[in-house]
Amino acid sequence: MALLAKLLTLTELTQKPETEHETLERLERMFSSALVAPAWVSWREHADKDYKFYQGEQWTAEEEAKLKKRGQPVITENQIKPYVDRLHGQFIRRRTTATFVGRNQPIDDDLSNRMSDLKRWVDQTSGAKWAESEQFKHGLKGGFGVTEVYVKKNQLGQEWPCERAENPFYVFVDPHARCYDWNDDAKFLCRSKWMDLDDAIAKWPDKAKELKGALSQHPAGGLSVSWLDPDVLRRTQWQYV
Repeated sequence: MALLAKLLTLTELTQKPETEHETLERLERMFSSALVAPAWVSWREHADKDYKFYQGEQWTAEEEAKLKKRGQPVITENQIKPYVDRLHGQFIRRRTTATFVGRNQPIDDDLSNRMSDLKRWVDQTSGAKWAESEQFKHGLKGGFGVTEVYVKKNQLGQEWPCERAENPFYVFVDPHARCYDWNDDAKFLCRSKWMDLDDAIAKWPDKAKELKGALSQHPAGGLSVSWLDPDVLRRTQWQYV
């Protein structure tokens, strides 16, 4: 074991630092593997339909054309949305608040009460309640939800714990991960941040020429839009550049 550790150390010392181009290539391989993995492609296809069904978009263009040809109105009796909303409401009503109980009572009562108040204060100020609710609703619609936990600075410059729900369609996970908790076995997790071209130029002004050029070369998007319904593309300009 000591010899192996020594060899690894020597290998690390002799390795050349990764260039920027090599880093980009490695990140591209990670994102592409998560993008084209059959299981995740299948999930996106079905989840896209699930979300549309929840919104009441349950007829295909071909079916609507047939009804129009027959002179029949397009009638949708959406039984999915009320069911999802009912389960979501039950989740909100039955939400429990975690508390701390001292091991040695009544000596530890004061400390446990302070810890409980602190957790309640963190939950209220971090937005955890709303993020958890939104995450659960995403799970009801498409199968899973994602919550981001991050730290930001408040007006006084103090670091502040925050939570917010992320769009599941923006998350691309290591296709070889098998645990429900990605922190356990996922080697990487990609999150796409879709932004307007003007916002991207404002964020990276020194790359304005490259950004404009990349968008002009790929006006219709890339691999990430091939599985999406055209109606979805009209609602959101999904482009992978």
